[in-house]
Amino acid sequence: MEDMPMPHTIPFLKVRNLETRYGQRVIMRNISFELKKGEICLIIGGSGCGKSTLLRYMIGLMTSPPGHIFYQGIDFALADPIQYEQISQQFGVLFQSGALWSAMTIAENVALPLKRHHPLHPDVMTDLVSLKLALVGLESYKDLYPSEISGGMRKLAGLARAMILDPNILFFDEPSAGLDPISARHLDDLILNINRSFGTTMVIVTHDLESIFKINSRVIFLDAETQSILADGLAKELRDHSDKEKIRKFLSFHSDR
Repeated sequence: MEDMPMPHTIPFLKVRNLETRYGQRVIMRNISFELKKGEICLIIGGSGCGKSTLLRYMIGLMTSPPGHIFYQGIDFALADPIQYEQISQQFGVLFQSGALWSAMTIAENVALPLKRHHPLHPDVMTDLVSLKLALVGLESYKDLYPSEISGGMRKLAGLARAMILDPNILFFDEPSAGLDPISARHLDDLILNINRSFGTTMVIVTHDLESIFKINSRVIFLDAETQSILADGLAKELRDHSDKEKIRKFLSFHSDR
């Protein structure tokens, strides 16, 4: 009898021949890659290469592209409503702005996904929200409103909300955008700690070289000129050894690591 494949060899996420576009304008063609469970992948590239557009397809905000996105073997675009909901609940998303509701307290914002998908006893919900806020260092700010905290804190609150359902995969859209250097590096450390502690798969769209080298993981380099993935590998290896000058220059800009 042949050996059964080991579970860790099955891709947690698989993108195959995906084409991203706005209307009739094609941004990228034939995007293909796979992620294992627990892997961190940074999507990088110059302006206009479609990093955030790719993320929107991956989380279902943009639909029906040519190509396929599989989550644990299920084609996201072809999933029935029950499968779609089950897959979506495995996602946590941190948007650039944090995307908090201004009329709700920080705790109320973090509790929203729980109220929608898993209504619990109020005491249990309060404990879970406090736990996630404590994880990002914001438990003492839970009764404040988004306007009463800093931009960095709003990002952390958005991360707490993204984690409230204990997702299998976290998506980040330019997480360091708008943050001062200290806050940005603190967020990088938090991302790494979450990955190491919980084994959460992560997809991070970023142009921040400090973050790229701080996180020091796999990068997928999108290129607007060729409308393709130009490289897929570790950031430091691509910077030092890529045979493509464009990649070496991009990863060396203001980098002394």
